[in-house]
Amino acid sequence: MQPSGEMQSFVNACELKHKTYLDEPGAKLKMKLNSRDLPLVLERTAPNIVRVAHEVVDSNGQLVYDPEVLFFTGYEKWIAMEINQPGGLFTEVGRRSHRKRYVTLNATETAVKEYKVAKQKELAAFVKYWVRLLRSRGWHEDSTDALYQQTSFLPDDSYDDDDEEEGAASTQRVRDELEDTLDAEGLLADEPARPRRGRGTGIESVTISSGNKSVTLTGKNHL
Repeated sequence: MQPSGEMQSFVNACELKHKTYLDEPGAKLKMKLNSRDLPLVLERTAPNIVRVAHEVVDSNGQLVYDPEVLFFTGYEKWIAMEINQPGGLFTEVGRRSHRKRYVTLNATETAVKEYKVAKQKELAAFVKYWVRLLRSRGWHEDSTDALYQQTSFLPDDSYDDDDEEEGAASTQRVRDELEDTLDAEGLLADEPARPRRGRGTGIESVTISSGNKSVTLTGKNHL
């Protein structure tokens, strides 16, 4: 198996910088770098498994991980074992699942039971490229701690006071901009707005129509 020592060292450096240590299952560090880079999440999901992932909002307005790599940490050097990358090279055309596991653990998740040699080597090579990119961007030196406390990675309403104030201001700006856009397009509600549920997401959208024109707004942070 090809180990991922560089990613292991990178995660340790981030732990030291933010004084947040992934010692127990559920321990999580969420970092922000700037407005251009997607948030980076480091999380111990099980006693011998650590997740490294970027957060991104998908086309349905749902928060997902892309890419997401799981590492087995039960050996001296970490082993990349699984990847989830909906928009990347590990996605197979025609497959609904974007999650690929190349290392199987034993029943107690304390050791590797079997692995796919070529695929695990390919995944380790991807991780090496990714971690070097993360280092070059300065995540281990210049990031800020943006941890939110929750067991699920869906956003819900788990924000601190600063996030809440910033979110409220952002929402008001979006509403103002939307009203200006609708007014300019002659779409200020000749007929009532029609709320509906986004399929499988629990997120509402609203369609506002006038004649043969319509605008649909999706996502709870915009409504």
